[in-house]
Amino acid sequence: MENKEMQELLKKLKAAKSAEELVEMAKAQGKELPADKAGELFAKLNAKEELSDEDVEKIAGGSNPFF
Repeated sequence: MENKEMQELLKKLKAAKSAEELVEMAKAQGKELPADKAGELFAKLNAKEELSDEDVEKIAGGSNPFF
Protein backbone atom coordinates (compact mmCIF):
# COMPACT_ATOMS: atom_id res chain seq x y z
CA MET A 1 0.00 0.00 0.00
CA GLU A 2 1.35 3.40 -0.97
CA ASN A 3 2.26 5.86 1.80
CA LYS A 4 -0.46 8.32 0.71
CA GLU A 5 -3.08 5.56 0.72
CA MET A 6 -1.87 4.42 4.14
CA GLN A 7 -2.20 7.96 5.52
CA GLU A 8 -5.72 8.29 4.08
CA LEU A 9 -6.72 4.96 5.61
CA LEU A 10 -5.36 5.98 9.02
CA LYS A 11 -7.22 9.28 8.79
CA LYS A 12 -10.51 7.45 8.11
CA LEU A 13 -9.92 4.94 10.89
CA LYS A 14 -9.00 7.63 13.42
CA ALA A 15 -12.27 9.41 12.61
CA ALA A 16 -14.25 6.45 13.96
CA LYS A 17 -16.07 7.30 17.17
CA SER A 18 -16.26 3.73 18.46
CA ALA A 19 -15.03 0.20 17.96
CA GLU A 20 -18.47 -0.64 16.61
CA GLU A 21 -18.00 1.99 13.91
CA LEU A 22 -14.75 0.28 12.91
CA VAL A 23 -16.66 -3.00 12.58
CA GLU A 24 -19.18 -1.27 10.31
CA MET A 25 -16.38 0.28 8.24
CA ALA A 26 -14.90 -3.17 7.75
CA LYS A 27 -18.28 -4.59 6.71
CA ALA A 28 -18.63 -1.82 4.14
CA GLN A 29 -15.34 -3.05 2.64
CA GLY A 30 -16.54 -6.65 2.60
CA LYS A 31 -14.29 -7.61 5.50
CA GLU A 32 -14.97 -9.06 8.92
CA LEU A 33 -13.45 -7.39 11.97
CA PRO A 34 -14.16 -9.23 15.23
CA ALA A 35 -15.36 -7.00 18.08
CA ASP A 36 -12.33 -7.77 20.27
CA LYS A 37 -9.92 -6.83 17.46
CA ALA A 38 -11.95 -3.69 16.74
CA GLY A 39 -11.62 -2.71 20.39
CA GLU A 40 -7.85 -3.18 20.29
CA LEU A 41 -7.58 -1.22 17.06
CA PHE A 42 -9.79 1.59 18.39
CA ALA A 43 -7.65 1.84 21.54
CA LYS A 44 -4.43 2.03 19.50
CA LEU A 45 -5.85 4.60 17.12
CA ASN A 46 -6.96 6.79 20.02
CA ALA A 47 -3.88 6.41 22.20
CA LYS A 48 -2.12 9.60 23.20
CA GLU A 49 1.17 8.27 21.89
CA GLU A 50 2.23 7.89 18.27
CA LEU A 51 1.62 4.58 16.55
CA SER A 52 4.71 2.49 16.00
CA ASP A 53 5.78 1.63 12.46
CA GLU A 54 4.76 -1.95 13.22
CA ASP A 55 1.25 -0.87 14.25
CA VAL A 56 0.90 1.28 11.13
CA GLU A 57 1.88 -1.71 8.96
CA LYS A 58 -0.65 -3.94 10.72
CA ILE A 59 -3.42 -1.39 10.26
CA ALA A 60 -2.50 -0.62 6.66
CA GLY A 61 -2.52 -4.20 5.48
CA GLY A 62 0.40 -6.09 6.96
CA SER A 63 -1.40 -8.59 9.19
CA ASN A 64 -4.58 -6.70 9.99
CA PRO A 65 -7.75 -8.39 8.79
CA PHE A 66 -9.46 -5.02 8.35
CA PHE A 67 -8.12 -4.13 4.88
